[in-house]
Amino acid sequence: MHKLYLILMMVLLLLLTGCGGNKTQTASKNSDKNNDKKATATPTKAADTPVNTPSGVTPESLEAAIRQALGDGYVADMDTPADELPLTMLGGIDLSKIDSYVAKQNAVPSVHADTVIIVRCKDASYADTVVAAFNEFVDRAHKQAKIYPLEPFKQMEARLYKAGDIVMYIMAGAPLPEDSRLDDMQQYQYAVDEYKKIDDALKSLLGYLPENLLSDGSEGGDGEGGEDNGAAFSNEIETIDGAFVPEE
Repeated sequence: MHKLYLILMMVLLLLLTGCGGNKTQTASKNSDKNNDKKATATPTKAADTPVNTPSGVTPESLEAAIRQALGDGYVADMDTPADELPLTMLGGIDLSKIDSYVAKQNAVPSVHADTVIIVRCKDASYADTVVAAFNEFVDRAHKQAKIYPLEPFKQMEARLYKAGDIVMYIMAGAPLPEDSRLDDMQQYQYAVDEYKKIDDALKSLLGYLPENLLSDGSEGGDGEGGEDNGAAFSNEIETIDGAFVPEE
């Protein structure tokens, strides 16, 4: 009887050991599967450029930010007269699809080319059409810029930004000092520094700096975005005798 009891106990221990081993093997397999899933998980996609304009940002607030950033150097200080709007970039777009806009220029455009036009579209899908219309206007202006190279580096560094349903064309910056003896390289850097003030102000307001979409006048030649990326009028400036052309 005692031997039978020992035999039964041994059988029971063997059964318990086997079950424990199976559970351990099952847990190990499940752990391996979970690790495999983690290893093959699709990486989280980086956030794309914001589609919507941040709340509270308007053409008026953007223009005010540019004005504040440039201070006394902001000379696009006059509203474009209503009868002159057809002669501006706004003349090539459907104003019925525009919710609001700001159109500023210098009081003497033959002296200072400064122009700030910011529009908010009723539908963000129309913003690309506005960008194309603005670029078409700039392309047509190239010939005139070649004949009358007014503030060429300020024009070269101009911006065309799209932020959700808002499109901004910005040609601005403090005029060169009247007694300036800056060479071409220094004049170019002067313009770059002025646009950096603008870019920093817009980035602070929007939370990011949009890509510069301004055409350089060549086929398919859009700006590449980011700081110091203005490309307008660069082709024409190359044809002006003795003019400095910055290396890309």
